Amino acid sequence: MNTPDSHGASPWKTRPFVECLAQPGIERPAKLLAREYKTAGPIPVIDQGQEFIAGWTTEEKLAIRKNLPFVVFGDHTRVFKFVNFPFALGADGTHLLKPAAAFNPYFFYFACLHLPLPNRGYNRHFTVLKEQGLPQPPTHEQEKIAAILWKIQRAIVIEEKLVATTRELKHSALHHLFAQGLRGEDQKQTDIGSIPQSWGLRALGELIDVTHGFAFKSEFFRETGPVVLTPGNFKLDGGLYWGENTKFTAEVCPDEFRFQARDLVVVMTDLTPSAKLLGSPAFIPHDRTILHNQRIGKVVPLSDKVRKEFLYWVFLTQPFKNHMVMTATGSTVRHTSPGRIRAFPCPIPPADEQDEICKILQEIDHKISVHERKRAILQDLFQTMLHQLMTAQIRVDKLDIDTSEVHNTL
Repeated sequence: MNTPDSHGASPWKTRPFVECLAQPGIERPAKLLAREYKTAGPIPVIDQGQEFIAGWTTEEKLAIRKNLPFVVFGDHTRVFKFVNFPFALGADGTHLLKPAAAFNPYFFYFACLHLPLPNRGYNRHFTVLKEQGLPQPPTHEQEKIAAILWKIQRAIVIEEKLVATTRELKHSALHHLFAQGLRGEDQKQTDIGSIPQSWGLRALGELIDVTHGFAFKSEFFRETGPVVLTPGNFKLDGGLYWGENTKFTAEVCPDEFRFQARDLVVVMTDLTPSAKLLGSPAFIPHDRTILHNQRIGKVVPLSDKVRKEFLYWVFLTQPFKNHMVMTATGSTVRHTSPGRIRAFPCPIPPADEQDEICKILQEIDHKISVHERKRAILQDLFQTMLHQLMTAQIRVDKLDIDTSEVHNTL
């Protein structure tokens, strides 16, 4: 690969953004209001949201079929979407961009992704976009740059689909294993649905204890320190977020309010009800010393009839989630109590079957983690290559790169 000259200057000219658009401007099509989106239909709706396809419509008159492809820009969100199939345009804050003939459409899209658009909140950003400029390499080099970035982006999409598919497998396996077990037994009807005939059903309170955390006083908190206070936010599939809400504290609280590695905890207070995290489980990671705050319930097994790892999966089942939803109030903050958790009728297979069920579900979780790591590596590679290719730190003009595959998608 070639590199720029010794001064690091790009060999390409930069054109003002408005000169990079097809002239005259594209006729503005009719748009679809968000409340009119359908969950299914023949025509996908593209709007400014993070999801690539926001919904569907049956309104044929709204379909954009000519002059494809387009780049859809979200005025409020700064999101760019490359669209090379018939679609309808969402109404709120969308701009339809058509690159000029001098630009390869994919190169134009990737160059837009590289633009340093400052975040102005929910204000409009198109005025800022129009003040930008795009590099204009020779056409053959644009095609090669586009092919490289397209292939990496396609690999990311493949990993995202594998993550989504494996998550669906996990959901199906969880339902199947808790309804039918592993032994091919007849089933019996219970308050939580069908379970295998040999399984028991006991209130969780007979099997575990659940305790609230400690309401820490302000003098406990430090900007940095040896102990992390749990923020109370969980991933949907288990695990903890350690983000902006994480606090540190001096080691001054009683031992009973300290989490140990592999302690099982559940969300007792859900600060974001739309995420439906109430009752979601997690294991405390090995590499943290963590204090037990009042938003988290600590689960302590009291009986050898149930494995702690098996309880984790019980807390992810739909019957348990339904049990938690029934306890939630109409407040913007949703809360449950240790007593409510203890009241849940828990299915209890034999110990060896508990272990086998945990092993199957853990293997599926491992596959999800593998694909998530691959996706993260590819995303990092894409960002690195995007920057180096768009700034001519890496030149591909003399490389033999097959561009036919990406060309056939235009």
